[in-house]
Amino acid sequence: MTELADRLTAALRVSVTGRPGVGRRTVAAVLNRAAGIRVTDADAEVRIRVLAEVVKPEDAAALRARPDLLILNKADLAGLRAGGPVAAAARDCAEITARTGIPAAPMVALTALAGLDESILDDETVAALRALTGEPVALTSPDAFLDDDGALTRQVRAHLLAHLDLFGIAHAVVALRDDPAAGAAELRSRLCEAGRLAGVLDAVTAAGARAAYRRIAAAERTLADLAVAEPDTADALAGLRSDPQILAARAEVAAALFGDAPARSAANWRTCADGPLDELHRAAATDLCRAALAGVAR
Repeated sequence: MTELADRLTAALRVSVTGRPGVGRRTVAAVLNRAAGIRVTDADAEVRIRVLAEVVKPEDAAALRARPDLLILNKADLAGLRAGGPVAAAARDCAEITARTGIPAAPMVALTALAGLDESILDDETVAALRALTGEPVALTSPDAFLDDDGALTRQVRAHLLAHLDLFGIAHAVVALRDDPAAGAAELRSRLCEAGRLAGVLDAVTAAGARAAYRRIAAAERTLADLAVAEPDTADALAGLRSDPQILAARAEVAAALFGDAPARSAANWRTCADGPLDELHRAAATDLCRAALAGVAR
């Protein structure tokens, strides 16, 4: 039973691929630091392809393999368009999804990593960023920032560029100007937000819904096999199918398989389960029917 529980609660296995220059390693580093996700090269449950700026021929070839999720990294370089570059990148993602049928999410991975990796925003780095709040900051280009004759040395500026880039520096300075008392924790939160971390993690979770539900279904089959000879296992199986908290958790995972489908009654889900669905979605609809009957479905 312990082994079964470990399989159910194990981190979601994801692979991260991308052509040179798109920031694949940085995206992977971000995801490896997120709770419940483990980046791996083999036996991945979710396949992620990293893009940047434009879809190139080598990307198009990879898209034909139908990855589960696309991450449009370096969203800060999407151009000076309405709403700013990150908003423009989000619109680009919507267009990519409409064209390919593959979910896509924008990201600024270097900024998100600075928000997650506590070693990046140490006391010296925060002090350097704070020094920039009292003077104009040349953020038109990396060279302009390096050559600025303001308070910081060129070496310190190079360090900031390497770990935050212009986009992260700008957001950190704005955060400190908004709240001069802000410390490293507050800056990390702002950088995670600027890097669109939450949206990416939501997209990974949604892409992993099928894998998560497969784990539940496999656990149920294992318990059903064991229940033939072990009465205690039969009780566990009954709990897996009827306990309100477990039903609610199963319903949440099952609902993710149906995306943005509106809330439905038990009868609606029963009808859905009897419709032209694959085995996985049929089982998920049945779970949602059970949860609705128990009053725990969405």
